[in-house]
Amino acid sequence: MNFETKYLIRWGIPGWVFLFFLFSTIVVGKDLSVVTMLKTGGTKSVGLVIALAGIGVPIGYMFHQVNFGIHWFGKQNLSKNIGYISNLLIDVDESKDITGENVEDYYLIEYLMHNELSKLDEPRLNYLSERYRHLLSTTHSLGALRQSLFAASIFPLVFFFNTWHFEILLITIVCLGMFWKIGQNYNYYSKKTMYFQGRLIKDLLKK
Repeated sequence: MNFETKYLIRWGIPGWVFLFFLFSTIVVGKDLSVVTMLKTGGTKSVGLVIALAGIGVPIGYMFHQVNFGIHWFGKQNLSKNIGYISNLLIDVDESKDITGENVEDYYLIEYLMHNELSKLDEPRLNYLSERYRHLLSTTHSLGALRQSLFAASIFPLVFFFNTWHFEILLITIVCLGMFWKIGQNYNYYSKKTMYFQGRLIKDLLKK
């Protein structure tokens, strides 16, 4: 998969999910018929779908940035993330300056990891780099999708409390259910990524 396709899909999914729930809420809340809209709209409807698909990519990218800002630079989350890694490095001399109180601590963690990785032979370097890239990419993708689902749940909630439409309630339940499940997956991969990072640094520095 080339660069453009890979990132279009990664950034597009959160945006498309957000637009799907938004569109579903409007259609159900206004008692609109999708089939009728397609029949009467013709090529305009197809053009609208293509336009929404394109709009979904920058929206999804925005959710990626929001997730990154909240969960990597929020003071509470930053301390939690760095603290988890530093506990794995408690007996490593190079990590004695890591307190978890500022973002520079995470910069030091990344520096230690990349500095030690650069000393490895190419096959092992490629394997460990790809493994870390996969874990980090999955974590960020799940986080962005969770932000998307949280934002998407606001619209059916507002519609429901204004119309008391049962179908809108179902959309809300589905959206929040997905938000909860994706959140579980995000927490799992986030801890897995930090554990991998901490253990990798520890193993490399001890050699």
